[in-house]
Amino acid sequence: MFSEKTDKNVKNPHPLLMGGGIKVVGITVLLSVFFLIASCKQYVYVPIGNPDKDQTGTAIDYHIDSDGRVWEIEYDKASGTFSENKTDWYYATPDTAQDILDRLQSNENIYFGEGEYSEKLEIRPTKSTSTAYKNDVQVDINALEMTGSYTYVRNITNSTFLADDNAEFSGSLFAKVTHIYSEEDEVNYDPVRNIDCISTTTSFYSRINLENITIDNFHFNGEKSGIDFGYYEEAAINNLTIRNCTFTDNDADRTPESGGIAAIHMNADNNGKYNNITVENCIIERCYQGIYLQCVNGATINDCKFTDTEHNAVAIQSSTENFSGKICIEDNEMTDIHDRAIRFGKGENAEIHILHNTINNSGDGESLVLSEILQNSEYEQIGNTYDGRPITDKELESAILISVTKPE
Repeated sequence: MFSEKTDKNVKNPHPLLMGGGIKVVGITVLLSVFFLIASCKQYVYVPIGNPDKDQTGTAIDYHIDSDGRVWEIEYDKASGTFSENKTDWYYATPDTAQDILDRLQSNENIYFGEGEYSEKLEIRPTKSTSTAYKNDVQVDINALEMTGSYTYVRNITNSTFLADDNAEFSGSLFAKVTHIYSEEDEVNYDPVRNIDCISTTTSFYSRINLENITIDNFHFNGEKSGIDFGYYEEAAINNLTIRNCTFTDNDADRTPESGGIAAIHMNADNNGKYNNITVENCIIERCYQGIYLQCVNGATINDCKFTDTEHNAVAIQSSTENFSGKICIEDNEMTDIHDRAIRFGKGENAEIHILHNTINNSGDGESLVLSEILQNSEYEQIGNTYDGRPITDKELESAILISVTKPE
């Protein structure tokens, strides 16, 4: 049975939760279903659905329980019976979002309802979602000592984070894979043991593995906002898609010290891995930097609009390892970029495609596209323009270093 509802102000989930073929229905039938349900328990009613779906005589509505889970209610008019089915969606509010993130399992999704999300939302290890290790040996996560260091591994696969059109994020969506401990000027928290870290003697190593994750329709606004992933230890993000998002004013003072380093910032080092990252149909305005991907193996950035960044619009960077794989930067608009429009670090075994991008009033005065050494790599540029004129292969070759070979 459903849990008793507590939030009296829950709004309608996104139509994605409703499935196909949903129609608007008459208020009389809708209210009759509501009062019949409410007479049994006090639920928060979410008036979505079609009490006469496809003329089959089955009413379908949704509501949200006190844990944020979205449930489907079916009412069969012929038999007068109800059935209730748990969906794989959670409905989050600014007050419940971190708690739901802390409980999210693979194959579950979160809809972020309308409101102002002012706090950082962190994808982090928790007791209910993680596995604990001590000296590389798995231990009981429910019987950890309150001192010492542990490694926590959390895996999330096949999940979508979808935001309401009226949800605003002035905080960041954040994940950090590293050794987490406290220092004199910074106390960090261990969410598994529910204690503060004490220097390195009571600390933990975070390992967050994400696969087949979609971040959709988020609206980030403010100097600490954006998507910020730091993978400095052995863990991976595979097949991440960021789409239909906006990023505005994530660095008001236009210096890396004053706010976010980039609207989408994915740092990596020491075996941290990013594989197949896609950013599509996003708008980035007045940020220090647009998209920063480090040590990535495969990335696609297409149909995005970049305006007024102090640093690069797109940076595909290297660190302890080079970037690699197929890198496609296509059909983007880049305007008033006060540094390079596109910046590559060191690459190896890369296949670079720079296609049909429109660049205006950009560059650092010396280069529009710049790269460090690329080994055993290929590139092509087709249909790119700068201030209305075509960018020639010769212009691009002066920026892409000689070790690159152009495909036939």
